[in-house]
Amino acid sequence: MVNHRLVNRLNITKVEVLGMCEDCLYGKATKRPFDEVLTHKMEILERVHIDLFGPARTQTRGGASYLMLYTHFLNNKRKETGVKALHEYRVMAETQTGKKLKRIRIDGGGELNNGEVDKYCAENGIIIEKVSHDSSAGNGVAEWAFRTVMEGTRTLLEDAKLPYSFWGEAASTFIFRQLPVVGGLDHEMSGCHTPAALWL
Repeated sequence: MVNHRLVNRLNITKVEVLGMCEDCLYGKATKRPFDEVLTHKMEILERVHIDLFGPARTQTRGGASYLMLYTHFLNNKRKETGVKALHEYRVMAETQTGKKLKRIRIDGGGELNNGEVDKYCAENGIIIEKVSHDSSAGNGVAEWAFRTVMEGTRTLLEDAKLPYSFWGEAASTFIFRQLPVVGGLDHEMSGCHTPAALWL
């Protein structure tokens, strides 16, 4: 953000790299998936990558076992929620942006690969792109987003010395705090804007 001057009045004159803290190293102990292949310039809501984490070994304090992550290809805006909220998410996203959701990309793992989602998308003119289950190459954007969110979640839990039953709250906190800055945003594609600015 500093190098590309994406935020006004963000003046950092000296950057001192202190290294990685132990909690960050613990939280980031995963491998990176394949990069997404870009075929043409995208618009907001032209493609939304959706992936589902779960069931978690430990339920959240509220009883949840799953985390669904929606990642917009262009601006990497994320929202965590449950399967039942696909409709609410679409209405919210279309209302905020004035754009129509055109396509979603999901893995063929089963949770979203079902007749109910197929019917909903058909009724609303949404194209479903199904890729191989757990395919980093096919759904790399969503896989990368989950990696980032889960690393941040583990890091927050480790730093706060909280039990894993707080993973839902930690994930929500991480996503809320990171929305404007996290993401493999392609500056050529975005016209050098922050993800939050592209969304609005």
